Amino acid sequence: MVKGIAEIDSEVLLIEVAHTEDWFQFKEWRRFISQVYSERMSELIQVVDLIAFNNMDKQLIHYLEERARVIGSKFLDFTHQEIADELSTSREVISRLLRVLEEKNQVKLGRNNIEILWVW
Repeated sequence: MVKGIAEIDSEVLLIEVAHTEDWFQFKEWRRFISQVYSERMSELIQVVDLIAFNNMDKQLIHYLEERARVIGSKFLDFTHQEIADELSTSREVISRLLRVLEEKNQVKLGRNNIEILWVW
């Protein structure tokens, strides 16, 4: 099963598994799959490291940076509750950490939006 959340309008191409199994005869396809698995494993290790060894403030900063990178904008339109849900914490914790970041002039908070000031 795959779950994806599109940050922007997207187009999805579904390919039947039977077709992809036939493609393993091609060296380029095997290389592509190997590269994708390697990248995903690196991402998984980074996430585990981030969750296990960093404080929530560092996790929040990383989260904001990644969201900004993915959508290509320093303006993020989502609620504190949405962030809390994705980081498996409470809205109060996220709101407190965002206020601290705002006091440090690292973000500017608006109604259901955040402007990241350190990315660009």
